[in-house]
Amino acid sequence: MDRRGDAHPCPAPRSGKRPDGVLPLGRTAQGGARVTDRIVITGVAINAPFGRTLEDLGSLLDGGIRRPKPVDRFPVGGAKAGSAHLHWPVQDIEALIDGTTETALAALDAARLATGHRIGLALGSISGMDFDATGPRRADDGVNALGRHCFDRLGLFGPLVHVTSACTSSAAALFWAKSILENDDADVMLAGGADRIRAVDFAGFNILRAMDPEGTRPFHTERRGITMGEGACILVLERMSHALARGADIHAVFSGGGLSSDGHHATAPRHDGLVAASRRALAAAGLTPADIQYVNCHGTGTPANDREELKALQAVFGPHLRAVCVGSTKGFTGHWLGSAGAIEAAVLLSVLHRQRAPGMPWLSGPDSILASHTAGMEEARGFRHVMSNSLGFGGNNASLIFSRFSRHASEQG
Repeated sequence: MDRRGDAHPCPAPRSGKRPDGVLPLGRTAQGGARVTDRIVITGVAINAPFGRTLEDLGSLLDGGIRRPKPVDRFPVGGAKAGSAHLHWPVQDIEALIDGTTETALAALDAARLATGHRIGLALGSISGMDFDATGPRRADDGVNALGRHCFDRLGLFGPLVHVTSACTSSAAALFWAKSILENDDADVMLAGGADRIRAVDFAGFNILRAMDPEGTRPFHTERRGITMGEGACILVLERMSHALARGADIHAVFSGGGLSSDGHHATAPRHDGLVAASRRALAAAGLTPADIQYVNCHGTGTPANDREELKALQAVFGPHLRAVCVGSTKGFTGHWLGSAGAIEAAVLLSVLHRQRAPGMPWLSGPDSILASHTAGMEEARGFRHVMSNSLGFGGNNASLIFSRFSRHASEQG
C-alpha cells in the first residue's frame, strides 16, 4: 500500500465560486472532523462496456445477460474459456491510466467539485507496469503505477493510497478512504478501482480451471467459474457536514466497513474470514444483521467461492437470512478483478436509489443453491441498509455497508 501525505507544495486555497458554479473545497471546521460526522457518497462515475453512469448500470441490471466477446488482445488457443467482457482498447497500462483519470474527473464533475489540495485518492487495482514490457528501469512503478500516475495527472495534493489485495483491492480502497476522512486528513476522497485483462491474469485463471466457457453463473448448481471483465469506477466520499455545507446531492451514507485476512490458502476461500469482515462492518455501522435487506455477494461462480460465501451468510445472518435478498452481479459485468468491489459499491447505490434489487436471470429455482436460504428478489421492499462483500486470493476479505440518506437525523439509522 502506497500512501502520500500533504508533503507536496500546496497551492493557496481558492475562494468564491468558479464561473461554472462549482464550489471550491475548504475546511468545514477548525479542529478536525466531528466524531459524529458520517461519511457520505456525493458522486460516482463508471467507465465500462455498458456505459458511464448509475442509470446505465441500472439498465444493465434490468436488461438481462450480456454475452462476453472473444479475446483478441493475445493468443488464447487451448484456453478453457476464450471470451471476456472487454472494454479498454488495448491492454497497455497507458490506456488504463487514461481511462481511470477520465473516470475520476467525471466523478468530481458529478459531485460538482474541482480538484484541490484537500482532495485525495484511494485506488484499488492489481494492474501495474508489466516488467516484460517496461524492463527494470521502470520496475519501481510496479503495482503502484496506476494510482501514482492518476494522482499526478489529476493535480491532487491530499493523501494517496494504492491498495493491491487481489480481488478485494477497490473495496479496501473505499474502506481506507473512509478512514482518512474520519481522521480529517482530507475533505474529499476519490475512491474506487480500475483494472484491465492482461494475458498473465487470463492464463492464470485458466490454469486454475476457474473460468466457465458458458459464462459466469453465480450460485448455480452447475457453476464452473468466472468470466473476466474490466473497467473503472470511482466514488466521491466526503464528511456529511462538508457535503451539506456546500449543498451537495448525497447518494448514500457509507455506514461501515470491515477487512480481514485469514491466510487460509493461496487461492481457496474460507468462510470464517468473510464472517469476520462482515461482523466488523456491522459493528462499525452500529447495525445488526436484522438491519440488512440486501447483500451483493462476491459471487464469482466458482464452486468453492459460492459455497463458502453461503456458509458465511448463514453464520452472519442466522435465521434472519430468510429475510435478506442475496445476489451477485458478476453474471452481468464479469469479474473486474481488483476493481470488482468498486463497481459493486455502485450496485449498492443503484439498489438504494431505485429501491430494487437486481435479479439473477441465469438461475431458476431448482438451479440455485440460495433458493431455500434467502428471500426472493420479488419479495424485496424498502431497502435501507445494504452490504457488499468481496473476497480475494491470499485470504483477503472485505465488507462494506451503505445506507439510504435522509436529512432527518432520526431516519438516517
